[in-house]
Amino acid sequence: CPTCSSDNPEVASFCHRCGSSLRGSASGRTGTYAVQSSEGVNQFALISTIMPATNRETADNYRWALIVSAVFIVGATAFGLLPIAVAAAAFLVPVTYLVYLYDVNLWEDAPAPVVIGLFLVTGGLAVVVSMVFFQWVFETEYLSFVAGSQRGGIDTLSIPALLIFAVLLPFVSQVVMNLPGVLLARLPQFDDMIDGLTFGVAAGTAYAAFETIVVFHSVFTADDFRTTQGLSSWVVVIVNLMVVKSLIYGTAAGIAVAAFSGKGEGYDGFTGYYAKNFALAVAATVL
Repeated sequence: CPTCSSDNPEVASFCHRCGSSLRGSASGRTGTYAVQSSEGVNQFALISTIMPATNRETADNYRWALIVSAVFIVGATAFGLLPIAVAAAAFLVPVTYLVYLYDVNLWEDAPAPVVIGLFLVTGGLAVVVSMVFFQWVFETEYLSFVAGSQRGGIDTLSIPALLIFAVLLPFVSQVVMNLPGVLLARLPQFDDMIDGLTFGVAAGTAYAAFETIVVFHSVFTADDFRTTQGLSSWVVVIVNLMVVKSLIYGTAAGIAVAAFSGKGEGYDGFTGYYAKNFALAVAATVL
């Protein structure tokens, strides 16, 4: 491989280690990479992107499991069972990802303790950060932010609250998401780019799940277990928590930590390339 010097079969089109093209200018796919040979390089293939160690059959299994679970969660929302819907939506993607990592046995050295430890540590940090922003320090700004967003129009929002929750919080959350993955990526057995990607995605989805539980704690402490009002709005919220939030947090953190790992042997560390991708992750979280 011209990028990482790994040995590859002569018939290989891409390096098995870093994904670089081995065909040079003769290939129309130079600079692009598809995880599975059955997919096009420009295909929107979410499952194989965040679960690159799956084959076509297992990817379909995960895809259908997510679809069926999503239908169940939306159904629970339609019936007003919000505690079930919020909790299931928050942990659907993270739990699926943990199962995937264990299923493919990405690391021979007992992957379950490593990934579950990463998940719980990130979740604990997410709870602390979320409590600081939503209840302990910035509760007044958060309530004004919510009230302004409900009235509609960005001109109704408090500027300090907007800066705190749409700029400062995304930055702090990405630092927290990156920290456990970066620490693991420094270890020799976990310094590959694919390791950084999977650590980042696991940490990002864990952060999204635990932050959701803190933000929507009132759902779990309400006197009535079943809600009958505003269910159409709740469906939108649940879909956002279940799909959009988890995927944005997970993929953004995955991109950043993968940049820290870098290509080839060893990890690249805090380079300009990592800074650029970390900024990209923050920007995605802000948006």
